[in-house]
Amino acid sequence: MSFRTTYVLFAILLVMLIVFNFAVWLAPASYMDQSYVFPSVQDPSATVRADHVKKISIHHRKPKSVRLTFARDQYNKWVLEQPGPYRVNQSKVDDLVDQLLTARRQQAELPTDEKRFELDDPTMTVTLEAKVPIFEESEPARGSTAKDKKKPEKKPGRYEDRQFELTIGKKTESQIYALSNEHSDQPILILRRELESLFQKANDFRARDLLANSIGQIEHIEVTEGGEKPRTHILTSKSGKWEFVQPAYGAADYDGGGAKNDDAPTGVRELQEALTNLQVIEKDGFVDKVSNLDE
Repeated sequence: MSFRTTYVLFAILLVMLIVFNFAVWLAPASYMDQSYVFPSVQDPSATVRADHVKKISIHHRKPKSVRLTFARDQYNKWVLEQPGPYRVNQSKVDDLVDQLLTARRQQAELPTDEKRFELDDPTMTVTLEAKVPIFEESEPARGSTAKDKKKPEKKPGRYEDRQFELTIGKKTESQIYALSNEHSDQPILILRRELESLFQKANDFRARDLLANSIGQIEHIEVTEGGEKPRTHILTSKSGKWEFVQPAYGAADYDGGGAKNDDAPTGVRELQEALTNLQVIEKDGFVDKVSNLDE
């Protein structure tokens, strides 16, 4: 092989490398996996996490119209607003969000016939509302090293309101036919196990503990005895120490001496534990409107 041929081949290789690098530079900044029901959730520059979701609206349209609306309160805890407002099992709602954000569609090309898959008259519609941080590369600080300059720090530059919509049509025991607002008008096929939480009823999500699910959540106890002369007893925690406010007995015994029977807690801790043990035994055991407690 002559030197001239070698130079020509080297020049061609160099041109190919330049073209390749130029193509990579012009390529989209992030790749979105289209196998997800909501591909943009996985966008590296604006990844949607479960804690970014602020509201979930589920409308069961068949066999009868039922709406479930979950929203975060001022403490970032989930509340069932409709029907409700009711306290909920936080982990169950988190599971629902995780399933919706990570659900994948099956790689099957379906005909664009909404009527065939009952999508023209859906059985359910679902909407997620999220506030997502958009990360932008910040300029390196003055005095930073060359190594730091090569890896600029990424910080949320702004927050963007995002909405994810899922329309569900025909369902079988193992499959769901749906439309996602991120897959245009193309029907998609999803395994039912990917979205199992979506088909639970309102009572499945409600918290069964009536007052609190841990003693650490109880910082104030007020008990009123009925009868001809009602009496109110108030215990409260101040700076980690419990005391009687009414009657004003002063400091309260937290640990107590051990209850002699199940009806007589001798310390604040035992009273807290008794209150956290008050639970709805069955998921359909909720009674929301009571006109007569003797019934």
